[in-house]
This record gives sequence, C-alpha cells and structure tokens, in this order.
Amino acid sequence: MVAKLDSREKRASILIACVLFVLGITVLSVAVEHLVEESHGTNNGLLIGLSFPSAVVFSALAVVKFRMADMLGSPSFKKDAICSMFGAILSIGVFLGTCIKSANEGAWWIDGVVAVVVALICMWVGLRTMLKNADEGNKYWTYEFWANGEEPKEERGPSMDMRPHAEASDSNAI
Repeated sequence: MVAKLDSREKRASILIACVLFVLGITVLSVAVEHLVEESHGTNNGLLIGLSFPSAVVFSALAVVKFRMADMLGSPSFKKDAICSMFGAILSIGVFLGTCIKSANEGAWWIDGVVAVVVALICMWVGLRTMLKNADEGNKYWTYEFWANGEEPKEERGPSMDMRPHAEASDSNAI
C-alpha cells in the first residue's frame, strides 16, 4: 500500500511540475506581449476589484496547502501550494501595479514585470522537478509510468557490453 501511495505521489508531483512549467510559459508569453505593446488595463476599478480578493483567496489557499503538505509530507501538495502562492503574487502584482499606475501613468509596466519574474520562477520550479526525476530514471514520458503507476528505471549511462544478456526480456525489445 505504501509503494502504491509513493507511486501516486510521484506521478502527482511530476504532473504538477509539468503544469507549473506550462503555466510559466503561458504567463511569460502574455506578460512579454503586454510589455512590448505597452498594453495595460483601462478599467482600474475592475482590476482592483478582481485582483484584491484573488490575492486574499490565493494567499489563504497557499498557507493552508503549505501546512497540509508539511503535515502529510507530500511534495506534490507542496508544489500545489507553490502554484497557489504564484497566483497570490500575480494578483498582488496586478493590485499594486494598478494602484501605482492610477497615481502615475508611467508605471504601467509594474504588473508585467512581476508576471515575468513569477513566470521564470514557475518554469524553473517545474523544470527542476522534471529534470530531477529524469535524472533519477523516472520515465514520466512513458505510458507505463502514468497508466500503471510503474516507475521504470534504467541504468545510468549506456552499456559498452554488446553481448546479449540472458536476463533480457521481450519488454526491453525495440
């Protein structure tokens, strides 16, 4: 039962890492587009009205998830908490950026810069987990890893021995 939970935890952790990486790419592309086009919202009341409660909700979710992740010893739950924390930071960036922009139109870029920084960190967290698991031999890009909960491992580095081995099975065939 513990092995099954560990396998589920590993799959969840890798999946959340993949989501973090894709989320980072998405946020980065939108933020860069807005910065290049010098685009900013025009309805300050709506931006403040949406970003402030979002910051509160995402912050509360992040705190609760971090506490639960510690209690459960769950790396995947911790990554989920990090995702909520990024949502809170992005919401705070929009809120503060909009408030500052209301007083100084030249500060339209603040929330875009916050988004770029958050996106890069988000991508780094996701990529770091994916590379760490690949380095450990977890083939998360295979069907077996996701469907069967198996963690196929492979030896580090190619073998220089070209002789057929008795222990080779059909599952290793090309």
